[in-house]
Amino acid sequence: MVQSYLKRDTMLLVGFFIVTVLMVSCAVLLSMGSRSESPLICGAAVLCIGGLLFSFLTIAGHLNTNAEELYGEEIRNGSQE
Repeated sequence: MVQSYLKRDTMLLVGFFIVTVLMVSCAVLLSMGSRSESPLICGAAVLCIGGLLFSFLTIAGHLNTNAEELYGEEIRNGSQE
């Protein structure tokens, strides 16, 4: 039981780290792109934004799944007592 919580927390921490890195690189790329109209930089910024959306959805999915598991166990235990 503790290992599953540890694994979940580690995955969420890694997810938030990836989101932070993507946000910083997106900000840097957008500031560079606004100065130098390069399509490569703008494309990289769009990829970063897509990665951010994917990461947020993945983290939200993990949180939702874990909440369902936790509350599902509590509901089952409460109904048995």
